[in-house]
Amino acid sequence: DPCFLPKHAGRNCTTDARIQNYWFNSETKSCELFDYNGCGGNGNNFVEESECWSTCGSNFTYISEII
Repeated sequence: DPCFLPKHAGRNCTTDARIQNYWFNSETKSCELFDYNGCGGNGNNFVEESECWSTCGSNFTYISEII
């Protein structure tokens, strides 16, 4: 289950700035932002917060702040 894997930033494979992706923190039961280096990593890595919640948070309440 990728939702219980640790956050993994991957390796730097691009000259672009780091990418802000989401990972599911199984301790806090929430999707959190992290800096992804662009390549590698593991399955606990989501481009969209909604994808993180739909994959990992089916047993938890989806909470999102509107800025």
